[in-house]
Amino acid sequence: MKQLRTIIKIMMPVLALAVPFAASAHDEACVSKSDAITHVEYVDEMIMTAYFTESGGGSRKTSTSDKDRLHLKAMEAIEKLKAYKYDNAVDKLSDIYDKVVALDGAKKVKIDPDDAGAINDAVIYAVECIGAQ
Repeated sequence: MKQLRTIIKIMMPVLALAVPFAASAHDEACVSKSDAITHVEYVDEMIMTAYFTESGGGSRKTSTSDKDRLHLKAMEAIEKLKAYKYDNAVDKLSDIYDKVVALDGAKKVKIDPDDAGAINDAVIYAVECIGAQ
């Protein structure tokens, strides 16, 4: 977990340079704090539309607890951005990324792999956008 945070913090200046040349998941520019918030809102949208399971594997019960925790982290990241606490917002997004990786890599997978990829792609774009601020 801490390794991802360290990598993201080290890469933020590089990502900031790459942002103007990279297309985002939903083609939004990253020139202001509100653009960064839009990207985190997109992360939350991906979370809220993802399919989670309670016990993984064959269980068809949708888990709200994992989804709710990830949603809360996204909302916390938005609040941090509003307060200009960009490093704290990146920490919240890193928590989301790490949790999604853990859910997808669990012995009994607890998230649809395509949804996990979509969430983490959105997290990466959001971090790139925050790095451009």
